[in-house]
Amino acid sequence: MTLPELDCDDLVMGSGMAGLAVAARLAHAGRRVIVVEAHEVPGGYAHTFELGRYRFCAQVHYVFGCRPGGSVHGLLEVLGLVDRVPFLELDPDGYDHVVVAAERYRIPSGWEAFRRRMVDLFPDEASALHRYFDTIRDIEHELARLPDSIGIADLLSAPLRFPRLLRMRRWTLARLFDELRLSPRVRTVLAGQCGDYLLPPSQVSLLLHATLVTAYGAGAFYPRHHYAQLVETLVESIRAQPGCEVLLEHEVDRIEVVRGRVESIRTANGRTLPITMANALVINIR
Repeated sequence: MTLPELDCDDLVMGSGMAGLAVAARLAHAGRRVIVVEAHEVPGGYAHTFELGRYRFCAQVHYVFGCRPGGSVHGLLEVLGLVDRVPFLELDPDGYDHVVVAAERYRIPSGWEAFRRRMVDLFPDEASALHRYFDTIRDIEHELARLPDSIGIADLLSAPLRFPRLLRMRRWTLARLFDELRLSPRVRTVLAGQCGDYLLPPSQVSLLLHATLVTAYGAGAFYPRHHYAQLVETLVESIRAQPGCEVLLEHEVDRIEVVRGRVESIRTANGRTLPITMANALVINIR
């Protein structure tokens, strides 16, 4: 059975967190937004599944940016949802635990607190550890100073303003470990966040690692009412706006392109979503 066509201002493919955030902002701004999702539940890799009377998030164990001024807090503030999705901060003295050969290492909030703990635990590697923490801190500071748009002056001054980024832009985390000659145990503790990337240190971008570990170091949080509540609240906020919808079990089967321009999206269940001249096509790449 062919479902009726739908029209929209913006089409978002995928209901992962990036797709829901974009769609919620557009809907809040008065755009007619449709989100199409192949899965039966929203959330992308952060979707929730049930086993008996319990609910489990498929991937997310904690998030950052939940304090005022942070990215998550800022999104919820714009949407008027801050009070609906309260967060709890995980233990600042050990928001994460890394277990190596039956030894448990507690990861504290705060980059300098983490530095002090590692140096206290591994005094024989203090010099290399200080270099590691200094390198990650310098990379994070340089990333924070990157301009939104790059001009001639930025290019000319880049060697002075962004020396770490230029030199280490293609480095992996493992390469930094090798340069510092860190022991296997120390490497394992410092690479504890690699589970987030689903990659070994030999394949993890050093710049990505620096961004993530310093962000978590500012405080790790989890929604008081489960991560599913955050996802469900964003979905509800989209559906509450006129002309907006989140369509589950709508796998994109074909993107119709005419003379180099996207004309419509066809889903596997027979629905067509036309794209007019005024439309903006937003594709959520997972």
